[in-house]
Order: sequence, then structure tokens, then C-alpha cells
Amino acid sequence: MFMSRLIGSWAFALAFVLVFFLGVTAQAHAGDEPLMVTAPVTLDGVTLFSVRGISSLPAEKRAADIGRRIERSAADHSISTDALHIVSKDGMDALYAGNTMLVTLVPADAKIEEVDLNVLAAATLESIRAAMIRYRDERQLQALLFKSALALGTALGVALLIFLLIRFRRWSTSFVERRLEARLAALESLSRSIVRAQQVWQVGEALLLFSVGVLMLTIISLGVSEILAMFPWTRGLGVVLHDALMAPLVGAGEAFLAYLPKLITLLLIIMLFRFLLKMIRTTFEAIDQGRLQLKNFDPEWTWPTYKLVRFGVLAFAVVMAYPFIPGSQSEAFKGMTLLLGVLISIGSSSIISNVIAGYSMAYRRAFAIGDRIRVGETLGDVTERRLLVTHVMTPKNEEVVIPNSIILNSEIVNYSTMAKHDGVIVSSSVGIGYDTPWRQVESMLLLAASRTEGKKPGSKSFVRQKSLNSFDVTYEVCVFCDKAQQMPALLTELNRQVLDAFNEYGVQIMTPSYESDPDTVKIVPKDQWYAEPAQRPVSTV
Repeated sequence: MFMSRLIGSWAFALAFVLVFFLGVTAQAHAGDEPLMVTAPVTLDGVTLFSVRGISSLPAEKRAADIGRRIERSAADHSISTDALHIVSKDGMDALYAGNTMLVTLVPADAKIEEVDLNVLAAATLESIRAAMIRYRDERQLQALLFKSALALGTALGVALLIFLLIRFRRWSTSFVERRLEARLAALESLSRSIVRAQQVWQVGEALLLFSVGVLMLTIISLGVSEILAMFPWTRGLGVVLHDALMAPLVGAGEAFLAYLPKLITLLLIIMLFRFLLKMIRTTFEAIDQGRLQLKNFDPEWTWPTYKLVRFGVLAFAVVMAYPFIPGSQSEAFKGMTLLLGVLISIGSSSIISNVIAGYSMAYRRAFAIGDRIRVGETLGDVTERRLLVTHVMTPKNEEVVIPNSIILNSEIVNYSTMAKHDGVIVSSSVGIGYDTPWRQVESMLLLAASRTEGKKPGSKSFVRQKSLNSFDVTYEVCVFCDKAQQMPALLTELNRQVLDAFNEYGVQIMTPSYESDPDTVKIVPKDQWYAEPAQRPVSTV
């Protein structure tokens, strides 16, 4: 039954989260507007302008056709850049290089840039003219020789940086090994060989090697992309490689700069609440050490109260810092937070009840560490009290772990509370026949109590007549104990002295049952008190 309910709860939680995510996704898609698809027109890897497309002529195909026509015109030295002109007809502007039509611009193209068609045509014409001039200049012998020399210098610079990185790795490895060898050995000794110096060193060396390797690969890739971008035939490949390397770095840098104000606010919140927590801990340490006293505040409440206050402060800090955490406003972060909350609400009911019970017991002052208590059928000394459970050590040296919620709902008998002050009573009962005077019985019981070692010094023992039975009278002798842990031993010693006293005066103990008078009195003669294998105590006189 329990498993079916648990499975049902989990299924409900997962279904709820799934419906939530689907709703968010549908809402996001419902608000999307159709995007205008454009494609860049490039020459030697340099983007000149962008054009849109239609269903019969996609933007990518249109841009590729325009780029090929511009490249053919630039390669034809018979076409002067001054021959570039615009022909307007039927609401469209056509750009020509001599008699060759390069591109036709329509009002829809101008709408993308949000300018007039004639302005867009003039700007596009100047962009094409500059591209044709650059195309021809970069293919001259003098320019190619200069770029070749520059590429050679770049390659040598990359090789020099790689050489310096290799030397740096070797030097840093040797330097760190010399400086940290003794500290790593000390760390291994303090951790009792759980953390081995050799393992720590291997991890550090692997991280250093990985960092140097990534840096070397980045330098080589950037060098190659720069060399490729120097020449018009490979510039496109160089630009792609450069963008692939730099785009993530630039994006991360821009994101960091955009997040920087929030980061500063988050750091200020962390510093403020860290200082506040230190002040709170200092205050409670002063209360615990007696340097600061609060009226009606029990010292045992110090650390439980500190934990509650610290939890409240941390919760308030999380609420304040939440809007400044990266990604906190994203739907994925909100969904994960919701899922975590559902899972906690399903699986932590018993944990929360035990936590509440633990704090409730701290303020009830029902017992302290070291007290002897009884909870239900468990009797023992409190050895540890945690947030969820309490550890009790029984007289048989058995450790019992009791959930705090059970203790909160059970009756607790604390033997140590009165033992520290007036003393707790340890009693022994005997049944004596009516033919024995009660005054004699009480005297013998008080004599046995006076002979009992281990009772509270200065305490006064007493005897009670508990009941008048069919064949005997039940007497109870009571002594005081000031150490709750010694109660079993004190009871044993009291019973011994009671037996000796009644045997000494020839009075028969009739419990546990009595049916008729025996032929002889059931007592142990004094000369038989130390029958074998018992040993007579050595006289100290």
C-alpha cells in the first residue's frame, strides 16, 4: 500500500513537471514571430551586404549568384570601377558593372535595412566598388610578397610562443615540485594517508599539462587562421576558423561584462551576510562561555538557537541573491527549482518531522548529554543528540538510535535530573509473614540500607509497607542514589545486604510465593554464608 502511494506520488510529480515544461514551451512558441531570412554576399571571405530571398529564389542561392557576378567583374580588369552605375526601372534599382548586371534591389530589400531604396542602392554600389578595388590590389605581386613575409613572421612568432610555453611548463613543474613537496607530505600525514601526496601531485601536473595544451592549441589555431586570412584565396577559411575560436571567447567576455553589475551586487550580498553570520556566531559563543547572559535563556539553548538563526539568515540571503544568480530567470532554472521542490515535499516529510522534534526537545530540556533516561522500552545513557536522531547507550553496552519524532511523542523518564540534587530512589521489596513483628522487619531493612555502600552520603533511608497480602506483608526499603548510572549496582548491593540481614536474624523471606509453613525455616546460617566457591573477605584489621 505504501509503495503504491509512493509510486503514485512520483508519477504525479513527474507528470506535473512535464505539463509545466510543455506549457512553457508552447507559450514561448506561440509568441514567436516569423523571422526574415537573409544571406550575406561575400567576396574573398568579406561580407559586403545581405539580401533576402523568396520561395522560388532562396536567400542563400541569390547571395551566391550575386557574389559570383561581382567576383567575375572584379577579375575582369577591362571593367573599371568607375563603370559601376545604378539603373532605376519599375520601382527597382539595378546595379551594373559596365554592361553586366550585378544585383537588383527591390523595396523589400530596403525594408530590411529600414532605409529608402535609392539610399540602399547607393550604399551597396560603394561597397561593391571598394570590394573590387581590394580584390585587385591584394592580387598584385608586391602585396602578395608582403603578405608572404608577414605570414612567415606570424609562423615564427607562433613557434616562439610554443617554445616558450614548453619551457614554462618544465620550469613551473620543477618549481612547484620543489615548493610543495614538503607541504604535500605534511598533508598526507595529517590526513592519515587518505590524501596521498603522489595523487595530489599527479592531479596538479595533469591540470597544468591540460592548461598548457589548451593554450598551445589556441595559439596555433589563431596563428593559422591569421595566416589564412592574409591571402584572398584562403581568407574565407581563415575567417571561419577565427570566428569558431573567437566567437565563444567574445561571447563569454560580453556576457561577463553584461553580468558584472549583478556579480558585484552578489559579492556584496555574500560579504554582508558572511560578516553578519560571524557576528551572530561571536554573540552565541559569548553566551555559551558565560561572557554574555540573557535573562530566562537556558545555556543549553545556545547552539540550537544559533542553528535556527543561521538557517533563517541563510534563507534570507538566498532570497536576496536569487535574482542575481546567473540563469535564475531562465525557464530551465525555474523548472529545475520546481522539480526539486516537488521531490523534497514528497520525500522529506519524515525528515522534517524529526528536525522539528529535535529542536522541540532542545527547548523542552527533557534531558541532556550523559543523562540516564527511559524512552518506551529503552533504558540507557544519552551519548549524542543530533538534529534527526538521539543515540542512547544501554547498560548492556548496546547503542540504540531513536528518531526524535518518536521521543517527542513518548513519555521520557529522566533518572539523572533528581539524582544530581536530592537523589533518585532505589528500592527493593520483600514479603515477610504476619508472625514476624513489622517493627523488627523495618529495623532489619534499615540496617541493610545502612550497610549498603554507594548510596548518597548523608541521605536518610526509609521503609514502606506496600501491601497486606493473603499470607505475608510486602515491605519496601528505599535508599537514595546520586549517580543515575550506578542504580543497578546500588540495587544489587542493597539486595545483598537485605539477604544478609534477614539470614543473620533468622527471618524467612516468603516471596515470591507462599503456600504452607515448611518443616524448617528457610534461612542461610551465618557459617554457610561463604560456602564454596564463595571467598570470605580479607579482614583489614
